[in-house]
Amino acid sequence: MQPWLDEALRQSSAETSSRDGFEWVSARARVVKELLVANAQPSARRERDGTTAMMFACEAGFTQVVREFLACTNTKEADCCNARNMHGQTALHFAAIRGHVDVVLALVQAKANCDVCTTRRQLTPCHEAAIRGHAHALKALVQAKADYNATTANGSTPCFNAAQAGAADAVGVLVDAKADVNRPRVEFGDTPCHKAAQEGFTDIVDQLLAAAADIDAVDFQGRTPCALAAAVGQPRSLAYLLRAKADVDLVGSPGGSGGGVGTGDGGAGWSPLVEAVARGYVDCARLLVEHSPRLCQVATPRSAVYMGRQIPAGSLPIGVASMLDQDEAVEMLAAHL
Repeated sequence: MQPWLDEALRQSSAETSSRDGFEWVSARARVVKELLVANAQPSARRERDGTTAMMFACEAGFTQVVREFLACTNTKEADCCNARNMHGQTALHFAAIRGHVDVVLALVQAKANCDVCTTRRQLTPCHEAAIRGHAHALKALVQAKADYNATTANGSTPCFNAAQAGAADAVGVLVDAKADVNRPRVEFGDTPCHKAAQEGFTDIVDQLLAAAADIDAVDFQGRTPCALAAAVGQPRSLAYLLRAKADVDLVGSPGGSGGGVGTGDGGAGWSPLVEAVARGYVDCARLLVEHSPRLCQVATPRSAVYMGRQIPAGSLPIGVASMLDQDEAVEMLAAHL
C-alpha cells in the first residue's frame, strides 16, 4: 500500500504545474484519503532513502494532503511529523526548503520538532529557510520558538546563512527576533557582517550594524569586515564600511582552528590596503588611500607567503604591490606618497 501512496504524491508534484492547481491537488487529496482509509502509512519510509509520503507532500506544498496525514489515525501524529530520512531530514525541513508557509504552520501546530538537525551538515529547518531566503517560513519557525541561533557543523547560524545568501528579508526576521548577529563560525571565525561585506550586500551590512553587529570583528585570518572587503575586491562594501567608521588601523593576529575565508594564502595580519594592492584591487586601494593616506606607510607586521612569493615583514604597501607585479597599484600608490 505504501508505494501507491508515494506514487500518488510524486505524480501530483510533477503534474500540478501543468493542470489547474487547486482542482488537481484537491483530486489528489481525495485519492490520498482513500488510500489512508485502506490503511496506508504516511510515515512509512521508502527503502532507497528513507523519504516518507509526508515529506513528499511537504516538499510539494500540498497543505490539504498534509492535513489529511496529520488527521490520519493509521500512525501517531508525532511519528508522521518527525520521521527522518537517511539524511536526517524531517517533513519540516522539506517545507522550509520550499518556503511553504501554510505547511510549516500545520506542522508546528502538530508539535513537529523545529530544532532537529540533518545528519552531516547539522542544518535545522531555520537554517534551510534562511539559506533560501524564505522569510515568511522563517518567521513562522521563529514564532514557533525554534532555535534561531542554532549552529551548523561549521558554526553557521541562520543569520550567517541569510547574510551569505543576500536574503535581506530573512535577516530582518532574525534581527527583529534579537538573533545573535555577532556569533562567529567555528571554522573561520567570520561573522555575518564579514560574510555580507565579502559578498557585497551593503543593505545587509546596514541591517546588521543597526542591530549592534561588531563592525571591527576579527576572523581567524586577522581580518575585519573592512579588510575582507578589500581582500576580495568589494569596493561598495568597503566604501560603506569606511563611511560607517570602520577601524582601518585594526590588524588582528591569525588564530583559531580555521584557515582563510577563500581569499588566498598569506595575508594574515595585513592592513586593508595591503590586502587590496596584493591582489590588484586598485579601486579598493584608492578608496582606502583617499580615506586615510597614512595607510601608505603601514608596513606588514610579519612575513608571509602570497602567490608563492615571500613577503618580508616590514614591507610597505607599494613594496608589496611591486613584489607581486601589481603595476597599476604601484602607480596609484606612488602618486600618493
